[in-house]
Amino acid sequence: MEMENIQEEQQWMDKIRKKPVYSILLFGDSRIYRGVNPAILEETFHLPTYNVGLSSAGLTDAIFRYFNEKKLSSQPGLKIIILGITPHSLLLKQRNNQHFHFLLKKAGQTSLFSSKGVDYFKLFFKPMDERRFKKIRHKILKKEKKDAFFQIKTIWINGGFFHDLNYNQKYFEDGLNQYRKRIAGGKYSEESFSDICTWTRKWTEKGILVFGLRPPTSSQMEAIENQLPGYNEQNVKTEFEKAGGIYLSFPKDAYQTYDASHLNKVNADRFSKDLTEAIKQELTKRNKL
Repeated sequence: MEMENIQEEQQWMDKIRKKPVYSILLFGDSRIYRGVNPAILEETFHLPTYNVGLSSAGLTDAIFRYFNEKKLSSQPGLKIIILGITPHSLLLKQRNNQHFHFLLKKAGQTSLFSSKGVDYFKLFFKPMDERRFKKIRHKILKKEKKDAFFQIKTIWINGGFFHDLNYNQKYFEDGLNQYRKRIAGGKYSEESFSDICTWTRKWTEKGILVFGLRPPTSSQMEAIENQLPGYNEQNVKTEFEKAGGIYLSFPKDAYQTYDASHLNKVNADRFSKDLTEAIKQELTKRNKL
């Protein structure tokens, strides 16, 4: 299991330091990296595709600037940006992008011993007192409990991260309660939305097609997120399109979540096919295919 932790960490680190560049990039938070399978877009459009979504990501200038430079191909040809614009990604708190900056800092550490799995290994070679033993034991038991709940392996595909889970009522309710607290105590960031529009204009001026969407989630979750003061999806759509973006909408409750927020692998693939088809239709309208 610890080896899986090391492999998982490597997948995250690849988002920061992996060298290949891509013609299609997906930006967003966990609903993008768990909800869109890049391989399906890549197979259809025959363009290298990568999911740069990160945990609790805010859609900010820092994120766009970094991946535009590091991951987006500069070669001639069709290029596509896909932005998963969730209310959560527009929270003021998410502008700090903790996961992104953690990975950047981690990328500066070349030692294998920076990995979580090996950190556990190293701990057992230090002098052990009862307090430290209990702390380590608590970490391991907590992780084992989480693993026992999921009872699945994580599937990584071109930066996408998928769980083959089915609906779980307890986890569903826990997910809703967690977001109720976040939204109730959250503030909408006009600056983050301004960053989205600024970069949409920059990309479209270079001939890059920019698609925006609200990634699918449960209707209960959507109702909670709609309560975020300052957020209005219709306003997001209108201003995004003024900036040159193409806003895509999908049927509500058409895809099942396992935790009120995220799609499982089967539904992520279904949504990815629908997203691919919607993009294909837009490309056809613009004679880009």
